[in-house]
Amino acid sequence: MKPILILSLAAILSASISFAVVRCAGSCAAAPAPAVGADDVARLTRALADSESRQAALAKSVEDLRAELALRSSQDSRVPMGDIEGAVNRALAQQRSADPASETASKPAAAAAKAFDLHAAIAELQAPGLSREEKMAKWKAIADAGALDDAVAMFEQFAREHPESAAAQVELGSAYLQKVFKAGNGPEAGVWATKADKAFDSGLAVDDHNWDARFSKAVSLSFWPPVFGKQTEAINHFEILAAQQAQQPSEPKFAQTWLLLGNMYQQLGKSDQALATWQKGLALFPGNASLEQQIANAQH
Repeated sequence: MKPILILSLAAILSASISFAVVRCAGSCAAAPAPAVGADDVARLTRALADSESRQAALAKSVEDLRAELALRSSQDSRVPMGDIEGAVNRALAQQRSADPASETASKPAAAAAKAFDLHAAIAELQAPGLSREEKMAKWKAIADAGALDDAVAMFEQFAREHPESAAAQVELGSAYLQKVFKAGNGPEAGVWATKADKAFDSGLAVDDHNWDARFSKAVSLSFWPPVFGKQTEAINHFEILAAQQAQQPSEPKFAQTWLLLGNMYQQLGKSDQALATWQKGLALFPGNASLEQQIANAQH
């Protein structure tokens, strides 16, 4: 049974492994070619097959994560828009100062960037009540306008200026994910995915009860291909979330924790534990269609 996937974040960290393979390939190519025996050919064949398998898993993870991004409820923590606008100005000024060559960009790209209102785009992205599709569309508009780097720089600037804000770190992690999607399944994706994961860790360092930071961290781990063995760590974070949620006023988004925790148990072959988890979640959130569907599938 294919588990229902939520959000975004970071199984795509496995791209960093591909990056290491690519770097090795480049540097080793300059060395004198050693004698190649039958054992060497066999090892190389296995290595190439393993690399192709990892790349295929990575590509699927990127597409799945892209499709499920932004499923958090409209009550998620938001960075105050007044602070965002100030950060935009500072980040863009800093970027232009650090990279004078950016001022000589191609005329079409410069015209498009000038016409695009990044302030308005970020304000729209931060508006409460946006659906998953609406959030994805707004991020795509930013990327299509060539303003994704500027948006990421803004979130970086704001996170640096507000290291005490868990919400700022989570927003930064979400911005880094957009760079992952743009990079696709290439080595660069691993760099940005690692940055996203560290941003979520920074949010937890500020507040280990921050739901968005831990949920994003848990989901990112759940997207790692099984070969990397991150499922157990993902389960641990979901279990912590479930325990923390029990001590807080209930919110609709809390149902996602029970859904994904059950999915992770199912992936590990713990079908009985998965079913019990979904049933407990449904008892807490009666009428949740996703939990009902998982339970129905498990009982057939």
